[in-house]
Amino acid sequence: MSLPYYEKFMSDEPFFIWKREKAESSVPHFHRFIELVFFEQCPEVFLCTDEKKIHIKSNKIIVVQPYITHWYQFPDVNCKYIVIGLDPIGLSSFFKNSSLSAKIENFINCIIDLPAVLPIDERLLEIFRDIGTQSVLSRIGSIFSLERLFTADKLSAKISKPLNANRFASVIMYIEENYHRKISLDNIADISGLSRFHVSRLFRKIFRMNFTHYITKVRLEHTRRFLLHTTQRMSDIADSCGFRDAGYFSHAFKKYYGISPQVFRSNKTHSKSKISH
Repeated sequence: MSLPYYEKFMSDEPFFIWKREKAESSVPHFHRFIELVFFEQCPEVFLCTDEKKIHIKSNKIIVVQPYITHWYQFPDVNCKYIVIGLDPIGLSSFFKNSSLSAKIENFINCIIDLPAVLPIDERLLEIFRDIGTQSVLSRIGSIFSLERLFTADKLSAKISKPLNANRFASVIMYIEENYHRKISLDNIADISGLSRFHVSRLFRKIFRMNFTHYITKVRLEHTRRFLLHTTQRMSDIADSCGFRDAGYFSHAFKKYYGISPQVFRSNKTHSKSKISH
């Protein structure tokens, strides 16, 4: 299996919507945005993560949380599906200081609180079928309307909810804004109002990785951007992104991206094609 690459958020807005008429199997990758995939007409598809392989058929929604390494396998290329990418940080900034800011946080919390595979009813079906043909404002309204349907009694009865995750939107935003600082489990426990034990369990439940693993992935993505777009010294980049040990930074970078940060910087064309999708 190839090493995972980081997929960039390819939109000027805090969300994107792609409609696909033909399927292509993907390679292992991860990203900071939340991914919702609605499989409308698919004989079968497999969602693969580091932990498991999930068999999915038509009329199901896949929910992929930030920084989870995943890939898709399509035995049949004749597959119609829609991909929605939601950037929690972008959404929060876009509606900051507006009357909708609290609604946005509730919406993000709702999505984070979902399991990996959702059943779909007729109301969700209509929204997803129409969403790719709407204007930008209509798309935003349709995306936000998903919250009511995800939490509707009929659907909730079919969903096995994870542990209390209703404060994790603020946790994601805190980490993105403070990745360059020392972040401890105690910090996250204070922000979320949960115990260290519950925070640890939530990271494993929601993101399929431990707390330290998640922080490392966030920091490495920021070092990657500095390596690509600045001439700063390697040790300064590592330090500015929260890696106090340059040796550990180099080891972690090679582990996740398959090449050392030195080689990555000296071969930017290869790096962009391999890691920036």
